[in-house]
Amino acid sequence: MERLRQSDQRSLLEFLRNCYAIPDSLPFDGFTSRLLAALPRLIPAEHVTYNEMYPERSESHNCVNNPELATAEAARLWELHMNEHPVMRYILLTSDRRAARISDFWSQQQFRDSGLCSDFYKRFDSKDLRQSRRLS
Repeated sequence: MERLRQSDQRSLLEFLRNCYAIPDSLPFDGFTSRLLAALPRLIPAEHVTYNEMYPERSESHNCVNNPELATAEAARLWELHMNEHPVMRYILLTSDRRAARISDFWSQQQFRDSGLCSDFYKRFDSKDLRQSRRLS
């Protein structure tokens, strides 16, 4: 396993310090917006989301770092296709909540052929599976 460089360790510790500095009294949306603003400084990313998914109800509560992506249409498309998401399906089947990527389950072709990609991710210009990660 590859070790983190010292500069990456410092960045991670700074990120964690900032997370712990977020007041407990801050409303949920305030916490997630601060978290989403900080994550791209730790892990370079154009789009960062926080999703609480309720697959049994086909419902999800979503926060995104890019306000233009936080539309009612995006929420509708996500809820329509979230049950296809291979990482979520794996978690539901196994209860294994370790970090995983779509590419751990689907090839690029399977991803491109999915409704999840054609109706949802393409809308946000996510061309590469490596951009579609779940971190736990």
